[in-house]
Amino acid sequence: MTISIKFIIILSLTISSAFAIDDSIVIIQSMSSSGKTIYLDRGVVDDLGDDDYGILLTKEEVDLGKFVFKPVAKLRAVKVLTNQSVWIVYKEYLPNILKVGSKLVLFAESKLLKGRTNLNIKRSSLVTLDDPTNEVKDFLLGGDDLAIKQADYRAIEITHKKNKHLGVDVDLIDIDKWEDRMLDGKLYVDGIYRSPHAKQFSERKRVHTFEKMVVAFLEKYNDPLFNRNSFYKEQERSVDDLPAASVYQRYMEQQDRELRDTAAKEEKFYRDVKERGEAWSEGYSDDELAELLTNLNVTQEKKRRMGIIAYKHDYQAFASFGMNVINNENVNDSDTTEQNKYDFELSLETYFLKRFKNLKRITLEGSVRRSRDAYFGGNLNVKSIEYSMAGHVNWYPFMRASAIDTNIYYFTLLTRYGIARLTNNSAQEAGNYQLFTIPGFRFGLKHNFRNTYGFRLSLGYEDIRAERMERNDDAGSLPDRATYKEGKVAIGLSKFF
Repeated sequence: MTISIKFIIILSLTISSAFAIDDSIVIIQSMSSSGKTIYLDRGVVDDLGDDDYGILLTKEEVDLGKFVFKPVAKLRAVKVLTNQSVWIVYKEYLPNILKVGSKLVLFAESKLLKGRTNLNIKRSSLVTLDDPTNEVKDFLLGGDDLAIKQADYRAIEITHKKNKHLGVDVDLIDIDKWEDRMLDGKLYVDGIYRSPHAKQFSERKRVHTFEKMVVAFLEKYNDPLFNRNSFYKEQERSVDDLPAASVYQRYMEQQDRELRDTAAKEEKFYRDVKERGEAWSEGYSDDELAELLTNLNVTQEKKRRMGIIAYKHDYQAFASFGMNVINNENVNDSDTTEQNKYDFELSLETYFLKRFKNLKRITLEGSVRRSRDAYFGGNLNVKSIEYSMAGHVNWYPFMRASAIDTNIYYFTLLTRYGIARLTNNSAQEAGNYQLFTIPGFRFGLKHNFRNTYGFRLSLGYEDIRAERMERNDDAGSLPDRATYKEGKVAIGLSKFF
């Protein structure tokens, strides 16, 4: 039961990984009699390891919304850099596809088997005096024996066969035999058989496991009757089936521990640099310093990728809904009031300043909105329906505006201009006003996803001034000028293009 569940989990993760792995650009480096050497645009930052094994797959659409994967080639990594890697092709299945510019899916052994422990291997030596065939057989099939006093006890029933219990995963056996080489009565050990080297055996075992998982994925996913939703539905477990310390909980604990360790190392590094200047590395050994600089380089590269993955997009559109949380009404005028102080806003943010090194954290944005509000006009309350446009200058102090899969904080300075229709219910008056804001302020957070969509939250403050353009009664109660404060809470959806 344990084995089947484990296999299902592994296969499920395998299928999930097929959709998580990005397409790799394959570049042919050279041709030789021994095979092809190719470059892949994946490296250390993508969790590839030295001497890694890999299988390239091509994804083909066979029906509307139905894809199959076909193996293209088997690879062995010879050099893994930060964001590139060099591979030797030692077996090709579809040679015509393996060419410059091909977009393929890479299954790598180190990534697919990540989290598996290495085999615990023991090496035993058997030295035999007589016929090695029988002694080796007895040694391999021998189990645990229980010594009894035959005179006091007798066997009534054999409940199970003898079992051989090992404290290791694999026991490699070397077989030797005593030989009288000099015919002088002195015995010498003469080797008969040597088991494979432990490291080679472990590596071969991992490669076989890796290939079997890829084959299982291909058989499962290429099945015409296979459906991902049905497959995941079959793997669902109720809460009662899970142990108190589930796999998910243990994984989260490990992630939290790794994050804390990484944060502590980074804090120590920056503290040493700040306090000791050029001598900051004096307390590190060569190995520690090399590891620190390598990890730092990989971390910086991952952050750089996260910041520029959406660099190709020049615009981001937003649709937002907001509410004014400041009440500007006079409570003594209960006839003219507005319960729903909300607005709808459409805006477009442009990133054309990203081409300038010193301005890449500044963006320009334009917006239009329709807003409903009410405020005190000097004599009585007035209800306002506003149509306005605004220009925004956004500053992103911590992260680029186009960063992916991270929270991005920003500050905004804006100016607004528009028109509003003001009415008073008790006096039955109405008038047209122009309004403007110089300046307004916003603070916000946004989050962009890899599928080019995202969301944005913001808090804003504006001191809006309205001036009369026209009213139906010049002697009425509507003001010539009025000001009111707007404290806006808004949420919106976004789209890159």
